[in-house]
Amino acid sequence: MPLSGPKKLNTERSVTQFQTHTCDHYSPLKHFLMPRKAHRGRIQAQGGGLEASESWSQDEPLTAKQGRTLLQQLKAKLSKKERRERKHHLEKLEDLIDRAEETGGLHAHYGKSFQDPGSDIRVDVEVLGGTAFVCVVLAIILWAIIQ
Repeated sequence: MPLSGPKKLNTERSVTQFQTHTCDHYSPLKHFLMPRKAHRGRIQAQGGGLEASESWSQDEPLTAKQGRTLLQQLKAKLSKKERRERKHHLEKLEDLIDRAEETGGLHAHYGKSFQDPGSDIRVDVEVLGGTAFVCVVLAIILWAIIQ
């Protein structure tokens, strides 16, 4: 299907956006118009034909409680077999979140894979920007400082 004509966006500047039949909200200028959030990252379950993830992108540091919620959402995406194959890895990630909460969180550019040798089945965590898995009180203090 061909591109539709230009569409005017309601912004302070006049910007033209082209739409395709597959993605009405795509804008090549999106990254220039929308500021990048300071705190972002993802947790992933991969291998054995699986690619599932949960990500965050926000102005304030991700709390450990929010991280545990993301982990539960990731688990919910997995079948019983996939959860069973990654049970030990998911537990290690939960332990990492607990330790990070006690020690001030994890900071960008942190990455860790939980994987058995010789297997492609794994669980990953990446902190791409800012801080993640902080305790709620610390999150409030950090957010207040950067404002």
